Amino acid sequence: YQLGVYCLTMTDTVEARVLLQRVLDTFPESPEAPLAVYRMGLSYDDEGKRSLAAQWYKKSLVVLPEGHEWRQEAERKIRAQAML
Repeated sequence: YQLGVYCLTMTDTVEARVLLQRVLDTFPESPEAPLAVYRMGLSYDDEGKRSLAAQWYKKSLVVLPEGHEWRQEAERKIRAQAML
């Protein structure tokens, strides 16, 4: 997970997605899995792929707990994309 986050900060979004997806596939019950879902959305957002980003943000609404800061951010991003 941390390596995927690092790749995102270095704008290597493709490698970040590979690593984040590996977390989701291998450790779906880990505490980082919901965060990986949200970060998948960020990776697509960084590339301007709004539709794919929205799909991942919607998935994050299912896995992130109510009131979580990133869940609120995902909700905001989904609303903003609906206005485009």
